[in-house]
Amino acid sequence: MEREYKNSDVKLKESLESAFGEKVKVENTRPHRLFVTVSRDDALEVVKFLNEKHGLTYVSTITGLDAEDHYEVIYHFLIENTSLSVRAVIPKEDKPWVDSIVHIIPGADLYEREIKDLLGIYPKGHPNPSRQTLPDDWPEDEYPLRKDWPAKERGIR
Repeated sequence: MEREYKNSDVKLKESLESAFGEKVKVENTRPHRLFVTVSRDDALEVVKFLNEKHGLTYVSTITGLDAEDHYEVIYHFLIENTSLSVRAVIPKEDKPWVDSIVHIIPGADLYEREIKDLLGIYPKGHPNPSRQTLPDDWPEDEYPLRKDWPAKERGIR
């Protein structure tokens, strides 16, 4: 049985824009490639929508980054032959957070814990946000992927 993928990216884009309107910015950068930008407050709702309406069940990876004036958590998915990245923009604050998607996509578990360890972005609602990546004796509140982490002072860079 051959599946029909023609215009799957266009259909996904239209579906997201119809469901979320101004809450999402959807960019179709090339065929079968979508970037969706949302606030952290809407990220969980978008993932839930993709799960319920488009059969999303798997996350390829999750990327976290310090963009100097804000943080980003980027969820990478493959849906209907379209590579889809959902970028949640997170304001810089004392305790940055993003809603966990583990209860929708269990495979996000280790990625969310890694982002917590390395960037200090807490996965709100995660069932077990314990340390995953860093050694047990790593100092609390030190996140090596933040741009303000003093790596040179520690002789690392």
